[in-house]
Amino acid sequence: MLVPAIESLFQKCSVQMSCCDAVAVSSGPGSYTGLRVGVSTAKGLCYGLGKPLIAVPTLEILRAEAMETEGCQGASFYVPMLDARRMEVYQAVYDPDGKIVEEVSAKVLDAASYGDLLAKGEVVFIGTGAQKYRDAFAHPNGIYVPAAPKASFMAAAAQEAFNAGRFEDVAYFEPFYLKEFVAIVKKNPL
Repeated sequence: MLVPAIESLFQKCSVQMSCCDAVAVSSGPGSYTGLRVGVSTAKGLCYGLGKPLIAVPTLEILRAEAMETEGCQGASFYVPMLDARRMEVYQAVYDPDGKIVEEVSAKVLDAASYGDLLAKGEVVFIGTGAQKYRDAFAHPNGIYVPAAPKASFMAAAAQEAFNAGRFEDVAYFEPFYLKEFVAIVKKNPL
């Protein structure tokens, strides 16, 4: 469905794909299948069009959205988080200037997970893991924004990378999975 949707978008905008200067893709972390499909499609477009590839970290995309979401400006910290099933999220912590305070990691949520940050002021939790965290451990200093990463919020980071000439090697670029893929075999396949 992805490639026909891309073709349809270009037709609706009356733009030729060859007019693009580069192809930007969300680089992860995220779902194994989603990252594989997205990155494979982006690499195929780059090969076919002879264009460079730009990778934008998924959590950076969510952070950018938080910075533009009404009611989220002026927080002490921004925590983009993606649901990684059970009580785990893929997350990072940013300060109000967009500088990383805590590197990307997989975190099992509990009542004390962000206590140190919440004690210092308002914290914006944004992403598919934000509601899970709010439902289990809501805090008065927490601002919870359930959201999925949107391409529109990767534009500024992609433009910055393009201007700086920060391109990925199309042949060898792989998404950032954070954790190894584990196939689960159903007990009852029918």
